[in-house]
Amino acid sequence: MFNIVSKFFNIILIINLFITTGYSQVPDTIEVSYHKSIYLFFKEEVTFDVGSEDIIVKSADKKLIVQSRIENFKETNMIVQSGEKFYMFIVRYSDDIKRMVYDYTGKMVQPEEPVKVKVVGKEVNKTRLPNISLSEVQSDSLMDGQEVIVDSGYLGSEKESITDLSDKKKHIDESNIVYDRSIEELERLKQKRLDSLMLIYKKNCAKVKDKKQNIFDRGMIKSKMVVWATGIYVDSNEFYLRIVYENSSRVNYDIDFEKFTVRNIRRGIKQYAKQIEEVLPLYVSNDQLKIIESGSKRVKIFVLKKFTIDKDRKLHYEIWEVGGERKIGFDLLSKDLLNVTYL
Repeated sequence: MFNIVSKFFNIILIINLFITTGYSQVPDTIEVSYHKSIYLFFKEEVTFDVGSEDIIVKSADKKLIVQSRIENFKETNMIVQSGEKFYMFIVRYSDDIKRMVYDYTGKMVQPEEPVKVKVVGKEVNKTRLPNISLSEVQSDSLMDGQEVIVDSGYLGSEKESITDLSDKKKHIDESNIVYDRSIEELERLKQKRLDSLMLIYKKNCAKVKDKKQNIFDRGMIKSKMVVWATGIYVDSNEFYLRIVYENSSRVNYDIDFEKFTVRNIRRGIKQYAKQIEEVLPLYVSNDQLKIIESGSKRVKIFVLKKFTIDKDRKLHYEIWEVGGERKIGFDLLSKDLLNVTYL
């Protein structure tokens, strides 16, 4: 009965979107895997909603990263809004993904067609031939009439001597060395900055762990497992959310995953694509905690990028159990994020 109602709701949703936005398209079918991610690129910032919790979708810098949470999930759907445009997708599972990048920006350019060249009196006559590279032009002992392979991006004029090609390749190789060194330096600086941030987050989490409780009514009890927020604090551009886990049952609670999402308090069809946005923590103290033992009490502190939400939206936290049904979640409202305590 639930599946029938769900399918009927999806049909009404799609019709409503096409009528209200004036935009329609045939849904694209995308294949996702448990072991590999696929990437969807858009022109503008994106919001999304998926028809199944078996799909993991992450949003970052005008792109979506999609992966399966389990193997062989049932076919489902996903809707994406980018700017004023809506995109519909049918999502299927596959162990053998044929395509990993989907471009909806219209800006990605295919590589220029390579060429095949022939040596004629130490000059090179070009003939178009796809799927070849520069790697074969390496020897000075080329014979008259010999065919060699080069990439079309390295040929500027209609005829070039082998010496010109060698000089140009040498220049490109030297430029690549400088470029590679620049990339390495940039990566080194990025890693250094990231390490500094991680150190700051770690120190601040140690402070938060001992602070007085400032939240008293945000949590959930299920099957003798209690999860509740006991404090939220702000420092610079980050929130620090302290969550306590207490297992009074005789069965260990094995953590499958934890997740933060911003969603509407009331579900409306017209705002369907804007309802769920995943929030990824910048840092988690005690992140190695994977089991809440029977009779134990544990604490985690999540560092989130500072943000605010409208009064009709909420920050939802959920934790899932491996091989069990003790799924637990609770909400933080707009007022909770606005009345935080300074660290």
